[in-house]
Amino acid sequence: MGLTEVCIKRPVFSTVLTLLIVIIGLVCQWQLPVRKDPKIEKSMVTVKAEYRGASPQAVENQITKVLEEHFSTIAGVETMTSSSKNDECEITLEFESTRDPDAAASDVRDRLSMAKVYLPWGNPEPTISREDPDDQGGIVIAFTSDKISVDDLHDYVDRYVKSKFEVIPGVGKVVLTGGNVKKMKVFLDPQRLAVYGYTPADVLEALRNQHVQRPCGRLVSRDREYMLILDGEFYNAKEMDEVIIPSLNGKESIIKVKDIGHSELVPEDKRSGSWFNGRECVVLTITKQANANPVDLSSRVKKAMPEVEEFLPSGTKMVIAMDEARDISASMRNVYRAIFEATFLVIVVVFLFLWSFRATLIPIVTIPVSLLGTFALLALFGFSINTFTLLAMVLAVGLVVDDAIVVLENIHKHMEKGLDKMKASLVGSNEIFFSIVAMTLTLASAYIPIALTPGNLGRSFREFALTLSGAVIISGFVALTLSPMMCSRLLSRSRKEKATGYFKKLSDKQDEILKTIDKKYYDALTWTLDHKVIALSVGFVVSLIGILAVCYMPSESKPLEDQCSLSVSGEAPVGASFEFVKENAMRIDEVLKETPYAENRYINADPAKIEGGIFLKDWSERNLDTRQISAKMNPLLKEVPGISCRVSAGASSADKPVVRFVLQTNQDYEYLEKYGNAFLYHVKNQYPWFSAMLTTLVPRQQEYIIKIDRDKASSLGVTANDIANTIGYLIRGEKVGWVTRESKRDEMFIQVDQDQRRSIEDLSNIFVKSKLNTGSQKDEQRMVPLIDLVSFQENFSPNNLSHYNKMLAASAEGHLADGVSLSEAIEGLNKLKSTKLPSTIQLSFSGSTKTYLEESSLVIFIYMLALIFVYLILAAQFESFVDPFIIMFSVPFSITGALIVLWIIPDGTLNIYSKIGLVTLIGLITKHGILIVDFANRARAAGKNAFDAVREASYMRLRPILMTTFAMVIGNIPLALATGAGAAARRQIGWSIVGGMSIGTLFTLFIVPIVYFLFSRFRKVNTELYK
Repeated sequence: MGLTEVCIKRPVFSTVLTLLIVIIGLVCQWQLPVRKDPKIEKSMVTVKAEYRGASPQAVENQITKVLEEHFSTIAGVETMTSSSKNDECEITLEFESTRDPDAAASDVRDRLSMAKVYLPWGNPEPTISREDPDDQGGIVIAFTSDKISVDDLHDYVDRYVKSKFEVIPGVGKVVLTGGNVKKMKVFLDPQRLAVYGYTPADVLEALRNQHVQRPCGRLVSRDREYMLILDGEFYNAKEMDEVIIPSLNGKESIIKVKDIGHSELVPEDKRSGSWFNGRECVVLTITKQANANPVDLSSRVKKAMPEVEEFLPSGTKMVIAMDEARDISASMRNVYRAIFEATFLVIVVVFLFLWSFRATLIPIVTIPVSLLGTFALLALFGFSINTFTLLAMVLAVGLVVDDAIVVLENIHKHMEKGLDKMKASLVGSNEIFFSIVAMTLTLASAYIPIALTPGNLGRSFREFALTLSGAVIISGFVALTLSPMMCSRLLSRSRKEKATGYFKKLSDKQDEILKTIDKKYYDALTWTLDHKVIALSVGFVVSLIGILAVCYMPSESKPLEDQCSLSVSGEAPVGASFEFVKENAMRIDEVLKETPYAENRYINADPAKIEGGIFLKDWSERNLDTRQISAKMNPLLKEVPGISCRVSAGASSADKPVVRFVLQTNQDYEYLEKYGNAFLYHVKNQYPWFSAMLTTLVPRQQEYIIKIDRDKASSLGVTANDIANTIGYLIRGEKVGWVTRESKRDEMFIQVDQDQRRSIEDLSNIFVKSKLNTGSQKDEQRMVPLIDLVSFQENFSPNNLSHYNKMLAASAEGHLADGVSLSEAIEGLNKLKSTKLPSTIQLSFSGSTKTYLEESSLVIFIYMLALIFVYLILAAQFESFVDPFIIMFSVPFSITGALIVLWIIPDGTLNIYSKIGLVTLIGLITKHGILIVDFANRARAAGKNAFDAVREASYMRLRPILMTTFAMVIGNIPLALATGAGAAARRQIGWSIVGGMSIGTLFTLFIVPIVYFLFSRFRKVNTELYK
């Protein structure tokens, strides 16, 4: 006794099985994490090293190249990029997705330890930080005040507010910007130092010797122990001013710090700022942990805000400037709504075909059972509720009813032949068992290659594929257990309830329409089988149109979503001051202010760049999408003088429509600068691919080279190190240590006041100490003007030397112009590099563009494997290598239909979502061919000739095929017509399924019977399978 027969005869057992699936699914659904996209297991490790006082060239030669040489042999390194700047370098290693993040970080740490002996001594220890691409996005909170300065507000938020958000579960990092960190500074007066004969090093030594807190051991008595702690720390500026500087040459006068300068707790030099809706502010950016639920995190942060507001100073306001969870929540709501809309439409379609409430209930009950059961599979595989898994569930709504419909139709046909409900259920379900298993396994097998695919594409495809195939497998199980049992209890010989009046007229009309369709199809199929050449020629022409669609359709990584935010980015001229950038930031804010769709706006600015964002009103409150809004704003931003700024649709860098590439060479920087700039000039000015171009090949920065008169300096006993320390301590500043203030530690520095370090002329006030004592009273102080020992040479040098995989490189980022696709820009750059770049300079695509190219080639591999797996599964089930080929003849027409529709619709492209739809069609469309071939084989095994067998099989399976196709197509209409958050992705996959199933089904109903008939003369049916 098989499982189906057991379930028919034991309805309680069948019901319990179903309820267990539902209950387990509900429990798992409550516990599953919610994310925007599947988690990408890819780690990045960043190493930062300091070389104080060194130029970019010195940092590159003595630190960057040494570290790169040690890191290059670490296993699993995909790309290694570095940046060498004044005083520091940063190296980022990106590892393959198969590399364990902890092991990768450990390897980097080991290689760094080996490299330390080759690095210049006397510098801070290099630091290692591990980054996860998934640790991004979150909440931006702006703080403004009417009563205290932005620097005081920064200090308050840093001390009392930041920690309250850091302890919230799910918070990965909290970054504070806007305002300036306060530091305890000793401002030295160079001229007063010279009068008293002191150098900055003397003051630094005195402060360090007096600023001490140290355990000095313990006293042990008979009964107790006592710790001895020397408390010599400074706690305020007054204590620092009173420090005595050791006298020189036995002088008896007492010189204190306050005699040669003054101490003060002040904000660090103003080099950055933040503004919220035009007001200077402090910004807290909260990013989530890799495994955190962004929606839950947003809820926790908002819940904590009222408590935080109680502790804020009077007149201070706290506002959420941007919240990633808003987009995610809105997108999830829209997908859930699409599931309910699809369910309703599928119910209507099934009812219109069956015209019976009881009969409609049988296939419809598989929808909630299959979807809820799928949540259990998500938990089993460690997946999350995200865009891909929910899209799979929307598609599953129209798909999971297929098997139950086929079972229902077949059982009812046996009831029409005179069998009672119980007998018809047993015979009908047994007869269709093979087809149900074949269809279920075929669809599932289409996704086996996806489960084995590495990388980001494989992860995204995998969660979608296993969710959809899991739902189909559960629906197949329900179709062979619950559905036959329900048929044995609910079906009547006439599926239509007793009807009167208007309902009866509708019922009769439905019967008439279906019979007309049956007859028209029977006649059309007969004509097609008699005119095979014409039918195949039409199919060939349609296939050519599909090929044209592939050739001319634009492609991209992901469609640009209409999110609730825009990103603002700009670059300042090299060497620009903060005041210059601040003035232009205010002009930019005025342009952003004029946008009627902006709810909030914020800007962060420093001397190098301007960054920010616009938080837009809800989709229902605006009639323009983000692309249209940015297109209106960018011409206005171009009018802001002295700075390059743009607004981009896409909140994160990965979402922006850009092309990222790198120019690499083994030549020197001058060579790269010359030919690289010439190439980028052609790209920017002679080709319409990009609306804006960012590059690290920026104009050189002005600097002054200090040349020492070595003979003169040597004669006075002044070394180059003395000069470097004196200038560095006064201009750059030198750290003394840490000072404790209100339980937190502030840095303590010596430096000259900012007004005394604005121009090269200010260096004339600096003196250095001569170590040669002439013995005369006049030379007792031994101070020599710096200007007598050095000269200044103006120079222009690169302020950033970049490497890409150990080669000198310049990176570029082109923002795609309207109407230009990613594939067009990439193709154009590949053609241009052969004519505009010398052979010694390579052009390599990087970042998201590199990922797109890798995934494009991988998709073709996935298609081929999917076809092979489906073919082999069908061959095993049909015990034939010919029948699978006949069944899969419908696949090219289905793919062609999807491509034609995507080519026609606005914004239709080949992207990750439409490609997922194309792979899905391989499994979906073969289900129709399975029904036709299976029943045709049964008819031939019963003694009919091939012509009559395939015509009868196609005619008998017409209604189930039409019903399942209509259910699938209508069920995807909510996706195809989606609006709001996440609509672009849903439209792409929706239209690909609608087009592929519509056109594919049409050709399946005619081409598959023709191919079956043509191949029938070369093969015999295995009658053993159909006994």
